[in-house]
Amino acid sequence: MIKKVFKEITAYLADWRNWVAHSIIGIAIVCLMVFLPVAPWIRFCLFIAIVTFNVFRMRRSRKKKSGQSPYDG
Repeated sequence: MIKKVFKEITAYLADWRNWVAHSIIGIAIVCLMVFLPVAPWIRFCLFIAIVTFNVFRMRRSRKKKSGQSPYDG
């Protein structure tokens, strides 16, 4: 179980698309903070939403590569 979690985290951090998405969002949040104060809970929710989106995107991409339908459970 711990090995699987570690493997998923490693795969998540190794994907360049995640780095790009987090960089863009981070820059956007910094810009927003300069012009409009953003509550920490909003930043946290945004971060969780992006991580969740990326996990689903990675799973879908992995299923496409293996030949399965990405919409199968």
